[in-house]
Amino acid sequence: TKASSVLSERRQLFRDLNARSREAEAMLELADALCREQVSRVDSRARRFLRDSFQICQDALNAFSDVGHETGMAKAHLLLADIYLYRQEPEEAEKEARRAEQLYR
Repeated sequence: TKASSVLSERRQLFRDLNARSREAEAMLELADALCREQVSRVDSRARRFLRDSFQICQDALNAFSDVGHETGMAKAHLLLADIYLYRQEPEEAEKEARRAEQLYR
C-alpha cells in the first residue's frame, strides 16, 4: 500500500541520516587523533597531519551539515578552532569558536 511504501522510504532515510552522522563522527575522531599526533612531532609530517586533519574536519562539518546535526557541526567548529590555533591563526580560531558557540545555543 501507499502508506507502507512511504513508511519504508522514511525508515531508509533515517537509516541513511544516522549512517551519515556516524560517518561524520568517525571523521572527527580521526581528525582529532591527527591533531594530537602532530603535536608530538616537529618534522614535516606534523604539517601533513595538520593539513589532513583540517580537510577531514571540513568533510565532517559538511556531512553534519548535510544531515542537520547541529551538535556535530559545533564539535567540528571547535576542532577547527584547535587546528587554527595549532597553525597559529588566532583570529580564525576565534571565528570557529564563535560559530560553535552559536550552534550550542
